Amino acid sequence: MEHDKVRGNGVSPRQTRPAGPNAEIAEKLHGLVETMLGHLQAKEATIYRGADAYRKNGINCVDKIERRYIQERQALNETWKKDSDRFLRGTRAAKAAIDERGKIREKAMQQLNETAARRRHLFQQATTSLRALHGRLMKGKLADYED
Repeated sequence: MEHDKVRGNGVSPRQTRPAGPNAEIAEKLHGLVETMLGHLQAKEATIYRGADAYRKNGINCVDKIERRYIQERQALNETWKKDSDRFLRGTRAAKAAIDERGKIREKAMQQLNETAARRRHLFQQATTSLRALHGRLMKGKLADYED
């Protein structure tokens, strides 16, 4: 692990035991320091393991977030596509209905114009006939007065 690189492998060479009380105190002190260093190295290793776990979990969380983002984006794109397709179908159907109603209206207007033209023609014929009849009747009355 990385902590081995930082502190070494934790093994220190033992020196031969020197004679005298100062040497014994120095050796005990040296043993105490080695014990403390061992504890510190163990704590350091624990910290590195914790940091590694946080890093790995962080990477996993980011990966999960990315996957969820991609899935949600795909779902949103599909929803937009369905909505736009439905909208296009609706507008095309509405346009077709408007076009159909326009054709029906145009046909009705044509029939109305034809009917009005026929009635105008019939009215003119009736007017002409009535005038002719009126003219004949008036001639007949004049002839009756002259007799």
